[in-house]
Amino acid sequence: MRVQADMDEEWEISLMEMSRQLNEGQPDIVEWKLERLKQFYDQKNMVCLFSFPHKTFQCIERQSSRRKPTLSEALTVQGCLVAAILMALPERKRAVHELDIHKHIHKERRGYLIRYEKHMTKTGRARSALLSDWSADILKSYLTKYRSVLENADNSTALFPGNDPNGRKNIGKLGETASKVIEKETGLKVNTHLWRSIIALFILAQTGDQDRAKRILGHSPNSKTIEKYVEITDQWESEKLMEMIRREIQNAELGILNEQE
Repeated sequence: MRVQADMDEEWEISLMEMSRQLNEGQPDIVEWKLERLKQFYDQKNMVCLFSFPHKTFQCIERQSSRRKPTLSEALTVQGCLVAAILMALPERKRAVHELDIHKHIHKERRGYLIRYEKHMTKTGRARSALLSDWSADILKSYLTKYRSVLENADNSTALFPGNDPNGRKNIGKLGETASKVIEKETGLKVNTHLWRSIIALFILAQTGDQDRAKRILGHSPNSKTIEKYVEITDQWESEKLMEMIRREIQNAELGILNEQE
């Protein structure tokens, strides 16, 4: 009973805090996100994050080249694919969770297109992105080699199959898989919700375009939150950032924020 009382008290405090934020306006940036973003004061961590899907996938491919992949390897590639998709088009976890092989993944002459429907996005508008060549390689191998190892893969058309009522992997477990893979391969604590902020940092570093960064974040033109992001990119040698990333991924196309109009 004491545990339940503590939970009720914590829930009441959370509701009071939410109410305060609604009445006073949202804070500039939630504290947990700011703490996580501090990892990127060192731009080498940004290089590490953006290059890990490509490098980790290649390593798994070499390990499993002459045999069926293990479940652990399949989950690692799944984490790499989630990261690659969020690099190309950052959205909330729900959008990635609902991706269907037949509805949302399209092979075109230019490559593979990932499409989010209106109901899947934060803004309520349909969005699509063209995957870079190396991201497309991860997707193709995932579909032909690794996905079949995963639970319920034969009975579902979900990109990330599982045993929820729609044949998808539990949304919490999908996010957890991606976060664990990132932390194991890079040492960084990055959840799916943080990717929008990470891409905004990258755009700021490359272009200095604060208005575009605000649109990525979904913030109003008058928001002052962007100043927190500028504090981070001010620590970087931004002109070297892209060169450092390209060197890590063997000069492959990066494919960050590759949204199609």
